[in-house]
Amino acid sequence: MFRLGEDYQIEVLARTVDDAAGECLDKGSKLLGIPYPGAAEMEKYAQKGDPKAFDFPRSIPQRDDLRFSFSGLKTSLLYTLKKMKEEEISARFEDLCASYQQAAVDQLVKMTDHFLDSKKYKSFGLSGGVANNEKLRYELEKICEENEIDFLPAQKKHTGDNAAMIAFCAALDPAGLWTNDSQRLSFIPNLLISDLPA
Repeated sequence: MFRLGEDYQIEVLARTVDDAAGECLDKGSKLLGIPYPGAAEMEKYAQKGDPKAFDFPRSIPQRDDLRFSFSGLKTSLLYTLKKMKEEEISARFEDLCASYQQAAVDQLVKMTDHFLDSKKYKSFGLSGGVANNEKLRYELEKICEENEIDFLPAQKKHTGDNAAMIAFCAALDPAGLWTNDSQRLSFIPNLLISDLPA
């Protein structure tokens, strides 16, 4: 999570100590047997399930802790599945998906709530692959309405994991004619926002 000031300077507010939210959903999907990346498929199953059926953990930090983690959630799903027989997993598959997804969403929503309570913001944006998740969009929009700030989610067509890289290529070569023989295009997928030049 980061704040973009009126001077367009970026300030990191909070970060995960392990996987990003989208990775957490994809890896949980893989544990459930949904082909990777499976977050979108998990969401379809989750819509038919009970998000309270399984009590998966939420790593909700204190207000002054700017870190959060999804590793305990993934581990909890793994051990839950190990205790279940295949028939039970199959019978409760939609509930598993709904409960796991809700636990991940709850962490992001609670962290957002911490920041919106602590300071007055003009708007709240949502982007990245996880921004495609309807449950997350709905919950965050609700919090923004409660805090009377604008909710600015990326359009779903712009929420692909590689959207920034694709946009960069399109900006350099809008006609799609560059062969890139010299390999001048290079990407750093793990680049942090805080690493960007001012």
